[in-house]
Amino acid sequence: MPNNHLKRRPQEMDRREFMTLVSTGALAGGSLLNSANALGDTSALSPRTSTHGMKYRRLGRTGLMVSEIAMGCSPQGQKTPQPEYFDKLTRIIQMALERGINLIDTAPTYFSEKVVGAAIKGRRDKVYLADKAETLDRDKLIQEVEQSLRELGTDYIDILHEHAHYRTPEEIFTKPGFLEACEKLKKDGKVRFCGLSGHNVGIHIEAIKTGYFDTFMIPYNYLIRNPEEVLFPLAKKLDVGALVIKPMTGAFKPWEQMAGDARLDELKLKFNQSNYARASIKWALANQQVASLVIGMEFERDVIEDTAMSGARMSEEDEKLLALYAGAVGGDYCTMCNKCLPCAEGVAIPDVLRFMTYHDNYGHRERARRLYTGLPVLNNAARCTDCGECEPRCPAKISIVRKLRSAHATLT
Repeated sequence: MPNNHLKRRPQEMDRREFMTLVSTGALAGGSLLNSANALGDTSALSPRTSTHGMKYRRLGRTGLMVSEIAMGCSPQGQKTPQPEYFDKLTRIIQMALERGINLIDTAPTYFSEKVVGAAIKGRRDKVYLADKAETLDRDKLIQEVEQSLRELGTDYIDILHEHAHYRTPEEIFTKPGFLEACEKLKKDGKVRFCGLSGHNVGIHIEAIKTGYFDTFMIPYNYLIRNPEEVLFPLAKKLDVGALVIKPMTGAFKPWEQMAGDARLDELKLKFNQSNYARASIKWALANQQVASLVIGMEFERDVIEDTAMSGARMSEEDEKLLALYAGAVGGDYCTMCNKCLPCAEGVAIPDVLRFMTYHDNYGHRERARRLYTGLPVLNNAARCTDCGECEPRCPAKISIVRKLRSAHATLT
């Protein structure tokens, strides 16, 4: 029988009512957890260490023992053209499984679900699947999950993450369609656990306070440390599983794009791709509140080198290299700390800067334009009046006004 509270229009539900529903069971993540576990407790499918040395950590209250390195299946962080990337992905995934990886992350917008399904065929009981919700509309999301299950060739998803559609913390309460869909999908045995994925620490904090979200995915690396301040300690207290994305600062490797820049001469000499990856992975895993790093792997050497870092310890040389890297690129890299906000004109400064990183450093020009044009007009960079009030608040000392001007000219 549908819950009458959940049939209310989102705008009618305020924060207090939402929390009442959570505490009384109408949106009770805790009670639904038991029904999700009816799918079977597969937490024992992984030993503490694999034959290749992969180590495993507990993913919060889910009880899942996940590999310290997880396989990310987005083509968006890769330089290989998508058709070639997908052609190789089956073998890359299978190689990752052989080396102890047991968590695979995909999404409908990654277009890799069918490849993932083919790669794990016959091994479903040895893999945890994380997928993403690309809408906050309850009925549409349920339909999309059904399609994802068909693409993946499975009858359940282990973790469904809301994929960065909450623009403010308040929308967790005013747009409950994701949680309503999760309630049904859990009861139907099609999803085991629900979480969220995104870049905004404040939204993550408010989300896990509700008690409903079992896991979350957030950027965390040598440059982006703000999850350490409140989010990670709160997640530990509430026993919410922490998954890290962009542990290598995404594809922000300026030695590949900024030829001739004198600041990077020493970096180019000392900090090659392999050293960069090894140091970044070891640094992120040194935080014991992190369960797993979700890393995109493009080549077989990536699988070998990345998985070999499980259990490895930071060295003094690693620290020096990362400090060198931070010193060279820190003034260009937005860490999404949001300290530049609020903007008096409503410009979504961190989002705009992130889209420019996609365009300039990742080479994802069309994606950057699509994301920028998808911003509400009241939040785009054209609203900037050059007041400059945001710049003194930026810890990285980014030339925000200049970058906003460039973003609007480039992405429209």
